[in-house]
Amino acid sequence: METADPMDKVSVRQAILNHRSRYSNLEREKASKQIQNHLLQWPVFQEAQIVHIFVNQAQEVETTSIIQHCWQTGKTVAVPYLVPQSAILGHSILTTFEQLQTEKFGLREPRSETRQPIDLNTIDLVIVPGLAFDRRGGRLGYGKGYYDRFLSQIKPFFLALAFQFQVLPSIPQFPYDVPMNAILTEKGFIHIT
Repeated sequence: METADPMDKVSVRQAILNHRSRYSNLEREKASKQIQNHLLQWPVFQEAQIVHIFVNQAQEVETTSIIQHCWQTGKTVAVPYLVPQSAILGHSILTTFEQLQTEKFGLREPRSETRQPIDLNTIDLVIVPGLAFDRRGGRLGYGKGYYDRFLSQIKPFFLALAFQFQVLPSIPQFPYDVPMNAILTEKGFIHIT
């Protein structure tokens, strides 16, 4: 994988954040529903018993209805949280939204007293957030490297959720960036070969 200029990542990140801030709530809700409909029909999702998924922030693809569907169909849901004074993610089983509180960077994550550890090797599917993706599976996150460190430790299927405008022809990548196996937008799946 090629090396990248960090400034390229900064400019792409800012361009996507600007575009995302102009995306209306109605557009986001409609696209999120289309993404969910595609996901629920996907055999990999249907067969997954343990799903690791992010709890969306305001302008991201909405994931709470996906989480609810997982609970209703008997799947185990794991969500990430930031480990204080570190650059790593912790992971907890989530059984109700009442376990969540808003933390650093506006992230909703399980309160410390409700956290239930999960064996990362039991996860069947990781549903991954990000700011931008490309058709080679490249992912551009928020710049802290939390997900790359996490994903480099495990081997399940990595599915990115994104709005179509977040999929670019190419994004800058470093050797430590972990590629996605597929990207799902409101227009459907982009499978990485």
